[in-house]
Formats: sequence, C-alpha cells, structure tokens
Amino acid sequence: MSSSARPPRPVRPGPARSRTDPARVAAIVRALKRHDPDPRCALDYATPFLYRNLLKYGVRIAEYEKTILHGKVAVVDLNWATVGSSNLDALSLVLNNEANMVLVNHENEIVKLRDAILDAFHDGRPITVEQYAARPVGERLLNWLAYNAYRTMMKMLTIGRYD
Repeated sequence: MSSSARPPRPVRPGPARSRTDPARVAAIVRALKRHDPDPRCALDYATPFLYRNLLKYGVRIAEYEKTILHGKVAVVDLNWATVGSSNLDALSLVLNNEANMVLVNHENEIVKLRDAILDAFHDGRPITVEQYAARPVGERLLNWLAYNAYRTMMKMLTIGRYD
C-alpha cells in the first residue's frame, strides 16, 4: 500500500473540508492487492467488501495480476517508509510475531520503494466505483460473508480487542 500525505495529521474519513481550512489534509492513497483470491484464504474474499468505502473516500485500488503479491510496503511523502511482514490488524499487532523495517529520511531508498509500488500499481487492474457496483450478487454476498466471518473470528482470537 502506498500513500502520499503531509504527516503528522491523519486523513480522516468524512466530508471534505474547505480548501482554506488548515486542518484539511491533502492525500493520495493507493491500495494494491493481488487479483486472484486463494480459495483457502477467507481474507482474500473479505477484502473486496472494504472497497466501497475506500473508493468513496478517493482511494485508488488496483488488483495485481502478474504474480502473487504478499509484501507489506507503505511510503509517506519521501521521508518515511516501512517494509515487512506486519499487517495493520489485530492479529499481526496482538498475536503474531511480526517484523518491519522503518526508513526515516532515507530519500534514495524510499524513492526506489515508491517507484516499485507505483510500477506495480500501474501494472494492476484498476477497480472503479462503477465496476465495483456492477459485481454479481453472489460475489457481493460471498464478500460480505467472508468479511463478517473474519471479523467475528478476530474478535474471538483477540478476546474482543479487534475493532
């Protein structure tokens, strides 16, 4: 996943603020996910359930079809990046042993990461609001069921600390 924003203020979902409001944050957020779901992994079917809200708030989504993509990479501006095994979810943060490398003020390396993410993003199949809305009912139901089953399982595994 790649984002470009002005830290430290977070991007908050909600109505856009006026351009003169100093708390308004300009951000470009891109999400890249592998295209072909693994039939053994409910999470691969659950993730598309989240696309509607992401698209609604301007996140550009692409599904990568060339190879299996499993890296967790984030770039913010050109002064912060992370690469590693951690997902930003309760399972990774509470239960799993994960490792990430964080780069701060290493512009040359961060530029290489950003460029690799953008190349993969451009090689991916973009998901538009219109395409997402036109999904078959069976696919929508499968995404909803997988998402809610995953959330329920995470709440049980993390003893309610998953939100």
